[in-house]
This record gives sequence, structure tokens and C-alpha cells, in this order.
Amino acid sequence: LFGVALQRDGKIVVAGTVFPPAGSADAVVARYLANGAPDGSFGSSGGATFSFGSSDRALDVALQSDERIVVADAVGLSGYEQISAFRLESDGTVDLGYGSAGIALPINDALTSVPASLGLLPGGGVALMGDMTHASYASTFVAVALDDTGAAAPGYADSGVAATFVREGTWDYGMDVEVAPDGRVITAVTTLTPPQCLPSQPGDMAVTSHLPDGSLDPDFGQDGIANLDELGVSSQVEAMALQPDGKILLAGNGYNTNVDFRVV
Repeated sequence: LFGVALQRDGKIVVAGTVFPPAGSADAVVARYLANGAPDGSFGSSGGATFSFGSSDRALDVALQSDERIVVADAVGLSGYEQISAFRLESDGTVDLGYGSAGIALPINDALTSVPASLGLLPGGGVALMGDMTHASYASTFVAVALDDTGAAAPGYADSGVAATFVREGTWDYGMDVEVAPDGRVITAVTTLTPPQCLPSQPGDMAVTSHLPDGSLDPDFGQDGIANLDELGVSSQVEAMALQPDGKILLAGNGYNTNVDFRVV
């Protein structure tokens, strides 16, 4: 289980990955009634699995205002995982009018790209964020904006994709995304220094702010990026939330002599 969303009527939508006894991983989405019982009106007895590629991993989920369900999916294509999103109708069937036959694939120039989180944009679109690796094997985090049809959001960065290096010489892993009321896309990033560039390794927290056109917000941090390496210990961010007053909360791990939970 990687994502959860709450409907207005109290029903609970969850998304994750299922591993069949034979074969590759499939994305799974399920819905529960407010009392925790499976919702029999969704999918098959409350759940449904989805396979758009050689493997699929549902890593986050969000509900649009019409209660259609958007899922961030790491879909396996040509031997690599790619950032994608698919959309479901409220009964759990694939919305075939979204993207291409129900799935949107916004990135096609990276060896691999994996989504970590998604948020809802004004006007019915979604913001996906994660990381992508190029032929040089350097990893950078990426924020992707899709419109309500699953196409690249017009006017957002380069064909809907904003790739950002947080700090020169680091590998950057996007971990969470929130959309501010003014349409800015706020992202939480873990930065790692080579050669130990694995998400399980300690690193530093960072936050970025992209304007609605995908450019970095010059009024946020330093040219749109707030590096938190001055916290004094190695840290890794896992989740983020926006307060009503615009302040940003980060949660993750701090590494000193022990591994500690930390909130910033």
C-alpha cells in the first residue's frame, strides 16, 4: 500500500502493488466503506488490478472533484520503469478517454523514471513528481503537470515536464508533492552525494517551489530551492504537508549516531 485518499462520503480509496504467484507486479486499487468493509460497487468485490506494461506499481492516488480516481503508476516499458498516471471512473473501471487508452506517459527521454507522489492542480489537472535517470546515470527529480485529459499541461515548463537539479554534484529523489492554493507546485526532495546514491542512504532534505508555468519561484528559498543541509545531521525526507498559513512541514529521518524520526 502506497497511497490513500478519502472521499466526501467517507469511503476510503487505497492504491498499491500486488505480486501474483507467477508474473510481474500489478497496480491495485481498492475502496472501502466508512466502516472498513470492502465497497462491493467498486471493481470486483471492492478492488481491481491493472496492468498497462510488463509491470505496474501504483505509488499514490488522488480524487478529482467528480470522484474520478487518478493513480501515479511506475509502469514497466521496454525494460525500464516510467512515470505514468491512469484514471478510473468512480466504479473502478479505466477511463479510456484519459491519456492513451486510460494511461498518460509524459516522459520519453529518460532511461527510467519513477513517480513518488501526485497532487491535484486547479482546473482538474494533476502534478506528478518523482525522479528520472538519464544515460549518464545521474538522477534528477522531476515535476510533471498533466491537464484533465492526461495530456501535457499547456504552458508548463518543457512539454509539461520540469526537471530540476537541486544542487550541483548530487543525485536528487523527489519524495512528495503538494499544490498550493495559488497553483505553485511544492516538492520535497532528498539529495544524495555520490558515490552512495541509493534512496536508502542518508542525505539532505530540500524543498522546491515551481510557479504554475513550471519555472522555479524566485521568491522561494534561493532561486526557488530551499536546501536544508544546514540542519547539522544527514537527513532524508519522506512526506510533506502545507499548513493553512503557507508554512511547510517535512517528516523524515535524521542520521547522527542513531536513526531518528524528525519533523521540520
